[in-house]
Amino acid sequence: MDDIDRANESLQAQTDRMEQGIRRRRELQDAAPRCTERDCNDCGYPIPAQRLKLLPWTLLCFDCQSFVELRR
Repeated sequence: MDDIDRANESLQAQTDRMEQGIRRRRELQDAAPRCTERDCNDCGYPIPAQRLKLLPWTLLCFDCQSFVELRR
């Protein structure tokens, strides 16, 4: 691996981190209004305040999120 390959890998890693940060920021901005709604997008039951405090961008209650992750 030469210097150009290493530079390209470094640049790609920086780009990936920046894109991840942008996605996270969008998630947080989109989540701000939902923090007061507190309803799960799947079941419609309230999302517990403690879960919203830890994950303010979450769209699902713990049970629905667990189900989604088990299907992956």
